[in-house]
Amino acid sequence: LQEEIVKQKSLRELNASIDNIDIQIKAPQNYNRDNTNKEYPLQLLKLFVILRRLGNTDAEIIEIVTKNIYHHESLKDYIIPFIFLKENLNLCVVSFGEKNNGGYLVEYDFSEFNEDKLFKYKKQLISSYSLNRTFPTFKEIIGFMLTLVGY
Repeated sequence: LQEEIVKQKSLRELNASIDNIDIQIKAPQNYNRDNTNKEYPLQLLKLFVILRRLGNTDAEIIEIVTKNIYHHESLKDYIIPFIFLKENLNLCVVSFGEKNNGGYLVEYDFSEFNEDKLFKYKKQLISSYSLNRTFPTFKEIIGFMLTLVGY
């Protein structure tokens, strides 16, 4: 949360922003295909509710999250699984067009951890010329996630 926004709000407004968050989330059903059952992480959706209640627009929320995603790698764990819901995909290898410092394309392989309820992945690097499919960007996935949060 942006400190200047929080400082401008009264305690009553801050309390109201975190009260009954779950009623505004259109929680997706678990991922359930080929005897694999996984739960979508809802933590970031809850944060989106709070940010909206504090007056942030969707564009501002997308900007806040994408600005921080490369500084806090763990944020990706709450975003990437939603590609399977958005794109109606089986667990597979996905990429978002991001490159590491060496210029290699970063891929996330979800096909190896079928038994776990969480969306775990193995991160791998490939030459960007090896990719033959395009996937949505992080901004597009975050935009989709915002559709799961009511006003």
